[in-house]
Formats: sequence, C-alpha cells, structure tokens
Amino acid sequence: EAGGGAAWPIEGVRYVPHLVGEPYPHPESKPLAYYTETYASLHKRDLPIIGQYVAANTLSLRPWPVDGSRDQHSEFFREMSSAGICKVIPSFHLSKFYADMLLEGLTQPRTDPSSAFAVDFQRFGASVQAELLGGVSMVAWTVDLSLDLYELLPLVGGDCTISKLSEAESFQKYMKLLNAVQRWVAGGASGVAPALASVPFLVPLDISRVPWTEPQAQKKLNMFLKCMSKSYMDGGWSSIFE
Repeated sequence: EAGGGAAWPIEGVRYVPHLVGEPYPHPESKPLAYYTETYASLHKRDLPIIGQYVAANTLSLRPWPVDGSRDQHSEFFREMSSAGICKVIPSFHLSKFYADMLLEGLTQPRTDPSSAFAVDFQRFGASVQAELLGGVSMVAWTVDLSLDLYELLPLVGGDCTISKLSEAESFQKYMKLLNAVQRWVAGGASGVAPALASVPFLVPLDISRVPWTEPQAQKKLNMFLKCMSKSYMDGGWSSIFE
C-alpha cells in the first residue's frame, strides 16, 4: 500500500547525509561538509521521501555541524521543513574525542575550558539554539558514539554491584565522556549549553551484534538497561540520569 500513499508507522529516521556505500564519517571529518552544496542534490532527493512517502516528521542527524556560518546549513533546514519534517535530534561528535583518548593512551578526557572537547561542546550547544534551526524544533539530542554490546553484555552479571562491565576499559572511557557532557549541560541557563538543559538526552546503543540466540542475552540486556538508568548513589553505573 506504500506506493498508494499509505503512511508507514515510522515517526523518525536516522539520517547520515552522504552517498550510499560511503563509510560513516571518520572521527576527524568535518561535519559541515555534509550539509553544503556538495550534497544538496541528495538532500532534495532524500528528504521528500522521508517526510512525504515514509511520513516521518523527525530526523536524527549525524554528523552535526558546529562550525561555519549559519547560512551554510540553513538551506538544509529549509529543505526539511518543505518536506514536512519539523523535528530534529542533533548528534554531538563524541566519537572524535573517544578516538583521541585511544590514540593518546588517555584514561581521562581533557575537559578543561580550553580543551578541544569543551570548546566543541560549547559550539554544539550554541548551534542548536532555536533561532538557528530555521523553524525546525529540537526534540532531543544524542551523541554519535555507542557502546558495542557484543563485547560488553557477557560482562553483565545478575546485579549491578556484581557486574564486571563497569571494569571494562572501553566502558569506563565512554562513561567519562558522557559524564563530562552531562556536567556541562547540568549548569542549565548558566552552563555552557543552555539550549540543551531542558531537552531529553538519548543514549545510543548498538545491539546489531548482540547474540540473541544465547539464552541469557535478553536477560543481560534488561539488566544492562536497568543499571545504566540508575545513579552511582543508587548502586547503578551512571550519573547521566540523576
């Protein structure tokens, strides 16, 4: 029935505006390039399909530009609106700073006010202010980096306190990055990203390689979600939901 105009039950689409077959943007890539004239023909093709044929009204965008003039990506928002897509979920380019930690052998991200991480996040917060989105509404925000549960689920135990997952190096690095951005957002109107203070944060999870045929897979995933949603004070693994 789709060809006859019937809407699919899809409200949001994750959109990575580059050619089919290209790899995901490298951590060092410049996100702005994906929103300029070079890819305009793809946007004009894809956005009407998403908004009118699929009938989705929300785009989760990765990557998200934090530099360059507003005019360089305002045309993209106009194309979104004209296609009936009125909501957006921007993705902060966190993968770059995770890659920096790996390349430099760091156990803690650099978070001082002059660090590239802090400066980029402040720019991200400034870039999602309502007046810069061309009439499109930001309904949530996220990051472009997900935990790979294929490696981590086997470490999940029967309780948050006895699980070995929180001892995994990749998990520790990931959580330190997430905790840093949440501290910056927690400042509210006086923080470095006031536009994000009242907007939900979505934690991305890569479940594409979860071995669902294993008997304990679903149980471990449920425990993972439970522990991730509990604060340290409550015996959980995270401060991002406090």
